[in-house]
Amino acid sequence: MKGPPVNLRNQGFIFLVDVIFKVYKMRTWPHLVADGGATVLQATAPELLPELVLGDLDSARPEVLQSYRDRGVEVRDLSHDQDTTDLEKCLNTAQKDFACKRIFVAGTFAGVQGRFDHTLGALNALCKAEVQGINAALLSDDSCCILLPKGRHCLTAPRQSCCGLVPLGGPVRVTTSGLCWDMKDAVLEWGGLVSTSNGLDEAGDGLVWVDTDGTVLWTCNNVP
Repeated sequence: MKGPPVNLRNQGFIFLVDVIFKVYKMRTWPHLVADGGATVLQATAPELLPELVLGDLDSARPEVLQSYRDRGVEVRDLSHDQDTTDLEKCLNTAQKDFACKRIFVAGTFAGVQGRFDHTLGALNALCKAEVQGINAALLSDDSCCILLPKGRHCLTAPRQSCCGLVPLGGPVRVTTSGLCWDMKDAVLEWGGLVSTSNGLDEAGDGLVWVDTDGTVLWTCNNVP
């Protein structure tokens, strides 16, 4: 991924918690805030107004929600739906209300404060979104992950980044080039081989090519 398209509509952006990407805010539309992300957004970047705040609204402070209402932001209470996470509610709304097919999700995902279940929920949301035809990327201050569907993909990552290719469903067959430890027709599956703690080939051009016969999760961390 080289970043989002510039000045294109229908490239959705969802704020979750602990991170604000102002550059993505300028280059994407619409902008949705998931529940408690509203409190963080107001505290961190009060000048940024999303199009919509939504979720079951059990985390955002009432005064924060009212502040956004007073400034013309729609606040949508979806607490009647307890079968989906706030992230899933945002992804579904971005597609149904704004026809988004590519969505950048800003948040903190990897075992935050012991809540690894939230990370698993976010990955499951990616899988459900893919079934609906949505290509969503999870972005945080220190990492990025995105599902790669069947086919050939060209990726970039910081030179010193740790990378991984992990199946989230059944076995997938993967061939790569540009990694320290490339694979050729390798079968990735739980209980077998998964590619973690990999990295970019220092002698390469910085591009990673991935051929996969099924959906696989690409992860990399951001290195200053």
